[in-house]
Amino acid sequence: MANSKFIELTEVTTGGISAGDKKSIMINVDKIASFYPQSNGECTYISLRRDRILVEESYETVKGKVQ
Repeated sequence: MANSKFIELTEVTTGGISAGDKKSIMINVDKIASFYPQSNGECTYISLRRDRILVEESYETVKGKVQ
């Protein structure tokens, strides 16, 4: 794992009492299964092995950071 690359993104909480809250997170790009734009095009869903998160960055921004 010495060569793992991490990127910093802003997660948007989508459920529960804290829905809409935002926090900075670091994601290991090796753990990303896929990512795709939210239907409104403003945010991006990132699929990990067992989870899916919503980040406030656009699809193009996430794409640039992952490459």
